[in-house]
Amino acid sequence: MEKRSKIYIWLIIILLVTNLATIGSVLYHVYTDKKAEPVQKTEMPNEQRTRFLVEQLNLNVEQADQFRNLNRTFNRTANPVTHELEQLRLEMLEELAASQPDKDKLENIAREIGDLHTELKETTIDFYLQMKSICTVEQQTKLYQIFHSMLNQEEDVKLPRGRHQGGRGRNSNQ
Repeated sequence: MEKRSKIYIWLIIILLVTNLATIGSVLYHVYTDKKAEPVQKTEMPNEQRTRFLVEQLNLNVEQADQFRNLNRTFNRTANPVTHELEQLRLEMLEELAASQPDKDKLENIAREIGDLHTELKETTIDFYLQMKSICTVEQQTKLYQIFHSMLNQEEDVKLPRGRHQGGRGRNSNQ
């Protein structure tokens, strides 16, 4: 009887240690997985953007020529809008920094930024749809992945998240 009790005690101890190790391992992996990037982001180099997309999408010569024309048109439209957005954001920051900020002026700047942002998104939509129309189904999937990654990264202002907004006081956008 005593021998059997000792065996049971040792089995309970072994099971307890095994369970604690398993729980510790699971908690460790959950914690490290939260730090990992949930969506793989595609970084598009500023220079050689055309070549990057041609290579990523594996475009043939005819598609590459069409893409270059679409990209030129997109850049001619988008670049001035992007530049104007940058200027308006700076103007807004300067007005906010003034000793007596003019709320009406700030609201007008905000409206202009909104209008230009809409214009830029519409230009991006047109470019994407035109690109999609020259791509095969497989290329369309890759194009979607590239645009999805780019649009996820495109946040104008990244504010730190509080404990109750993103959990554990860390920025969940990182």
